[in-house]
Amino acid sequence: MVNLPNPLTPTLSVTMDARIQTFVNDHIVVNPNAQVSVAMVNARYFSFNHGSTTGKIKLHGLIKSIEGVFKVGSSFTGIELTPEVVTVTQPQVPAPMTEYERKSLELQARDREEARKLEALKLELEARDREEARKLEALKLEEARKLEALKLEEARKLEVLKLEEARKLEEARKLETRKLEALKIESTERIESNKIANKLQMQKNDHEFFQIENNKNRKMYSRKHYNKYLDFELYGTPSSQIVTCDSFARNVMFSIYCSTNDVKYFPKVQELVNNVHETVPVVENDKIVNKPAVHISKAQGLLDEINSFLDKSKVSNVDFSSIKERISIIPEIAVHDDAEKRFMPSTYCKKLAAQDVYKFERYQLAHCYLRPENRAETFYNNSRLDNKVSCFCCGYRGILSSKEFQRGHNIPKSKGGDWSNSNIYIICNTCNEAMSNKYTVEEYKAMLLDKALSKLKK
Repeated sequence: MVNLPNPLTPTLSVTMDARIQTFVNDHIVVNPNAQVSVAMVNARYFSFNHGSTTGKIKLHGLIKSIEGVFKVGSSFTGIELTPEVVTVTQPQVPAPMTEYERKSLELQARDREEARKLEALKLELEARDREEARKLEALKLEEARKLEALKLEEARKLEVLKLEEARKLEEARKLETRKLEALKIESTERIESNKIANKLQMQKNDHEFFQIENNKNRKMYSRKHYNKYLDFELYGTPSSQIVTCDSFARNVMFSIYCSTNDVKYFPKVQELVNNVHETVPVVENDKIVNKPAVHISKAQGLLDEINSFLDKSKVSNVDFSSIKERISIIPEIAVHDDAEKRFMPSTYCKKLAAQDVYKFERYQLAHCYLRPENRAETFYNNSRLDNKVSCFCCGYRGILSSKEFQRGHNIPKSKGGDWSNSNIYIICNTCNEAMSNKYTVEEYKAMLLDKALSKLKK
């Protein structure tokens, strides 16, 4: 049996692992037939460690690592605790105090009194310092209050100045508005005056044109690169212009076919056009020919009727913008002073003139050229964002990133076509190879429409 260590003995230099090892060496005895509760071990370790349970888990682990020792429930088997030795000390009788010890005690008492007085003086000085600090803080707060009051006054003055400036600006704005209103009224009057003058001039031009042309509807479209599905068959005078019914119906059907790739709406479109047609005599090859035609003044209303029919048929996204644009500029062409310029250029010539190979000399990614007619559907292809699209010409459906689709030039590159968005169409390889550089994309699409309409008539 080993005596417990004296609590007064310094143990700060001994590490925790060493203390636990010392406890096991001094208080644990291996006995295969013995058994001791965990609570008793913890109590002995608590006493050994001066009332602390620090390291208890490590102690249990060290005990279980001893060969032949196991922990069963709340007991350790295979060990026992050594008997605890209690040392009884006899009370000591104080020896009589010597003169030297008495004087030492007096000196210590005097020192304590001096220390107490010094501490009281220190506390008084600290209280005085706190009072001075409080007064200084009060002065600072007063200065801050005055400064804040000055800031508020300045802010109030600034706000008054701002309001005054805002009032002046508002008055200036109202004055400017009145001036603009007066200018607008003057401009409106000037526009009305110009309209009257233009109307009189148009009547004069009509009169001169009637005298020259004998009041006959002359041809107003160019035959250069003319396409019956892309260009109007246009006739007229400066005051009245017409488009033949077949030409108007074919141009409308081309726009519908671009969006739907279906010709089943053509009979209804033809019927709607025929409902508003008039038989008009026109000059064709120096001969007078009667042709069913639509007046330009009724063309916009006819387009609205066709749009209404398509809406009822649940057909959307049909783009009639090119037709509306041509309709809007026809009256301007008809009244041109130069008779040589009273012709509407073909779609091909107009788009060829708009090409700029220097501004659009480089191509973009394929998805940048997608149009509503491609009916793109975005999806993930092998964790990559891709598009499922339709060929603009034949409607073939496939994946954009595959080698089945190409960027096709409307105006061929060999004839001056650029890489602008208006000139590039997403089409399949078959269509691109079939058209080569002989046709534009729109002309090839028109050829496919012509074939489809031929089958429909059969």
